[in-house]
Amino acid sequence: MSARHGLRVCRIHTGGLVVTGLFGQVKHAVPWDQIAELKHMSNLSPLLTFHRFELVRHGARPVAILVLKANPEFVPALHRAAEQGGLHPQR
Repeated sequence: MSARHGLRVCRIHTGGLVVTGLFGQVKHAVPWDQIAELKHMSNLSPLLTFHRFELVRHGARPVAILVLKANPEFVPALHRAAEQGGLHPQR
């Protein structure tokens, strides 16, 4: 519900990712060159469907992103942007 109203969203930019908080403020701004690894886990069962991404950063705490949809547009867009930024997602 909050993502529909522009709250708690992750925006993909050419330079990296921006994750906003509950009231739309920037919580994390992560440039591609700070990300050591992009982990992706999915569960696509009928009872619980989600995609979880973990951005493992150099010298900082990881950032987790949870997408509660079976086939969101965000997943292929994040994979493409990560590859263009020099990362290869881990499954």
